[in-house]
Amino acid sequence: MPSKAKSASLLVPVPVGIHRESVDQARPDASEPVLPPPVENRVRSRSDFVAVLEARLDEELTFIDPPRQDGLGNAVVIVGEGSDERVLKVYRPKMSAIGSLFANTITCRLQCRRKMDPLTRARTETVCIELWQKHGFDVFSIVEGVALNLDSPTLWLEYCPGRLLSDVLSDPELAVRDKENLVARVGSESARRHQLAIRTSNILLVHFNSSVKHIMHHGDRLTTFDFEGGYVDGLGIEGALSLELGSFLRSLERFSGSFAGKATDAYREGYADPDLLGRIANRGIRGLQPYLLGKRFGDSLRPRSKSKTESLRRLRDRLTV
Repeated sequence: MPSKAKSASLLVPVPVGIHRESVDQARPDASEPVLPPPVENRVRSRSDFVAVLEARLDEELTFIDPPRQDGLGNAVVIVGEGSDERVLKVYRPKMSAIGSLFANTITCRLQCRRKMDPLTRARTETVCIELWQKHGFDVFSIVEGVALNLDSPTLWLEYCPGRLLSDVLSDPELAVRDKENLVARVGSESARRHQLAIRTSNILLVHFNSSVKHIMHHGDRLTTFDFEGGYVDGLGIEGALSLELGSFLRSLERFSGSFAGKATDAYREGYADPDLLGRIANRGIRGLQPYLLGKRFGDSLRPRSKSKTESLRRLRDRLTV
């Protein structure tokens, strides 16, 4: 079935029917039970999944992000029309059963990240959204939704049209100064969140999937989304923040193109805490945790323009100018 392209509009989530951790007490090592799916709802392909979902919702689907042809991968769907539009996010396995077993044991342990099964990803995203909202950070609001009795957790999100910050930054029609102002605002909010993460020792305030592609610009808002991944405490807060910062800076440089240096300066000026920013950057450049060492080794095999470690070094150099 053809799907409408609405990739510039993404939202936020809340799982239906799963245990919710307290926002204050949420910790990455919390017990994460994986519930077996109802046998009658198992689907083997994208067409099977679409058929099941359309039957549950009783309407034709508009996909923002469809699952793969083999039925694996998340599905993000616009439901309803006009003022009743909402977004449904369905968490699906992203790999085979053997691949998932390997990812949830070896990969997650090496990368110091939370488990990658659908239920854990849904729980992580829900808790992060509630936590970030509690502290005044701009994320899309959770909305009520119906339980669909699918084989995976579901999240209902508000629908809000807008543009990805990556699209805004790469738009040649927009003034560079306007783009710099947006990046400076991101830097300011990042500093406040980083300071809070360190002060409260809550690693869920670190954005695992940090990128200008995961910030929506709409009206006066800059809204962060995509919280299904999360770090665990093995990296330490500043170690995790260094990974977030390197990922964000690399995406910022990529989409800013010829004004990448000015964009980095705008982020630095908005951040307005050069000591903390330099400390986080240096943790990514010099940190001795095994995963940070591995990340730097991997970066050393890439062109300098694609290395997150080099993005951190370029920021650090601009802090000392």
